[in-house]
Amino acid sequence: MSDALKENLWPVVITSLLTVLVGICGYVAVGIQNGLTSATSTLVVVQKDQVKLATQMSTLTSAVERLDTRQGELRLDMAARKANAFTAQEGNAVQLRISGNTALINEILRDNQKTLEQLQKEDERLPAVSRASMFEYDYEPESYAGDRVGCLRMFVLLVVFLLGSLGFLVAVRAAEQPTPPQPAVTVTARGGAYYRVLIDGDEVSKHSTQHKAHERAANEALANPDAAVEVRYEVRYEFTAVKPAPTPEPEPKPDPEPEPTAGAVTGERLKLVGGYQIPFTGVGGNNARYSGPGLDYDADRRAWVVRYGVGGHIAELIEQGPPGAGEPATWPELAIGRSGKPFATVDKIGPAGVLWLDADTVLCSGRKSYRSGFTADWLATLNLATGEERIIPMANPGADEQANFHMLQAFGAGLLRIPQPWADVHTGGRTIGAGRGGYDVLGSPLGPALAAINLDDPYPKRVLIDHPKETPAPRNPRYQFADSDRARLPMWRDPVGGRGYWIAGDCGQPAWVIGRALVFPASQVDGTIDYRAQGDRGGNLGHFGVEDPTVFYNTNDGPNRGDHQSETRNASLPPAVLRHRLYSYDPAQLAEVLAGEREPHACEPTISDFPLPEGARLVGLHYDESRGLLWALLRDVIDGKKPVLAAYTITQTEGE
Repeated sequence: MSDALKENLWPVVITSLLTVLVGICGYVAVGIQNGLTSATSTLVVVQKDQVKLATQMSTLTSAVERLDTRQGELRLDMAARKANAFTAQEGNAVQLRISGNTALINEILRDNQKTLEQLQKEDERLPAVSRASMFEYDYEPESYAGDRVGCLRMFVLLVVFLLGSLGFLVAVRAAEQPTPPQPAVTVTARGGAYYRVLIDGDEVSKHSTQHKAHERAANEALANPDAAVEVRYEVRYEFTAVKPAPTPEPEPKPDPEPEPTAGAVTGERLKLVGGYQIPFTGVGGNNARYSGPGLDYDADRRAWVVRYGVGGHIAELIEQGPPGAGEPATWPELAIGRSGKPFATVDKIGPAGVLWLDADTVLCSGRKSYRSGFTADWLATLNLATGEERIIPMANPGADEQANFHMLQAFGAGLLRIPQPWADVHTGGRTIGAGRGGYDVLGSPLGPALAAINLDDPYPKRVLIDHPKETPAPRNPRYQFADSDRARLPMWRDPVGGRGYWIAGDCGQPAWVIGRALVFPASQVDGTIDYRAQGDRGGNLGHFGVEDPTVFYNTNDGPNRGDHQSETRNASLPPAVLRHRLYSYDPAQLAEVLAGEREPHACEPTISDFPLPEGARLVGLHYDESRGLLWALLRDVIDGKKPVLAAYTITQTEGE
């Protein structure tokens, strides 16, 4: 046996068996088609009046003698007996039984229909003619001599054998010469013959193999003289061949950059249409320049709430009319309403994320600053009407301080509303999204982060996105590190294969665009990155970006952090440029995370540049379902200082 045959033995066997099966199905079909010819039945005629029986049934006996051309195919006997299933009264009766080949008996019935109908009319109370039949397949008759049906079956068996042999040879040949995999074939064949007896509309008999049990049921039912009897003969034959198309194995493909999904929100699909100015003064003696990132909107009252300036206050800002259009400097200004200062008793925690809980109460969230240690008191509610505050401790008692600090930095300082229908299915009804992420200090996540919480949770348990330092989020690969062993932290990675890795970019407050995506604003730098770029001349861009290498790596400047001025070899590196990007996450992937089918760091965002007015800095987002607008809190828009709330429409396709 060749190697090809050994490797393809199963198709040989399957093909051969299927070929034989098809032949058998044909054989069954022929058998069913000729079932009446090869089956046996009994015709029973009962008459109380023996004289009438003798005179009126003479034609039946003559028919038996005429049709019984082969000895033993029909048997006729006549006997007297007591009432039975075919008589409804006590007394003697004569029974004429014609037994034998079903086809011949049917011929008798056809030829003598008038006689049988006459018998029926003479005694309407009694069923004059009834049939108790047994049907069975006769696949092995004692002799085929002179039997046309037997000859036909022998011929069918021969054809089946030849087809099976031919199929086997073809299959062997196919195995010797390998061909593409053939689709599977499913064959179903069913056949059967039935005499169904209905008495008063109720079926009392089914398949002929159960005739004895059904005969007893018929006898009981026929005890009623008014019973209406109906006999039906049925033959059923079904044959089904199903050939499903083969499913080709997909060829492995390299990991491309994720394409925008139909629901992805990208910068190319955003169009700035107007907005409001945030009043520059009026809350807590501070200016509004560094407001945000937190913002939320109450559509019923047309009231915003934002983190106002750097003094630790939150402020209610009320719309006085529709948003302005055109240049931001012409937009109307929001009116200042109520304000308050949460976390006043918590060291080094201030409100960064805000969320309306009702018309008076705001949920506030914060996180710690550099090397200030963990605190569980980073979530609180503040009633703007009464000033009442409630601190909500958030700590995992089973985690160490380092793990709790990461939880604080990942899920603090940002809040959003998760759509109720989605939350009911995936988060156990939790509609508060806590998180922001982005690298702030050591222990912060290297990428966006979000968890679903309720105010009774002691700590966030339903994590949607998180990026510990071992699993940084993806980013644009257009960056490089300065040539120095002091220029980078061990957890920072070089771009690989067109994929960059999160370095030190900041995330603003995210938004859930209902029916589309979860979106995070991100601030990152392209170009040269150096850990020592933390405020020295030429390295004051933020996020460790070196905006002017000719100054930062210049011996005429210094002394500086890490002696970077002496590394003149880096002066020719490309300058760092601040970019504001949009990370768009598919809710279906987030659902997979909550179902345990995907890790929280394994969601693949669609990344794009966010369209901004000249000089603006993006710090927070909010989706306004009532108007279908994505709002952005932008800093440094007017005169390089004043912040605004800018409204964007979201188109279905890019460039609309």
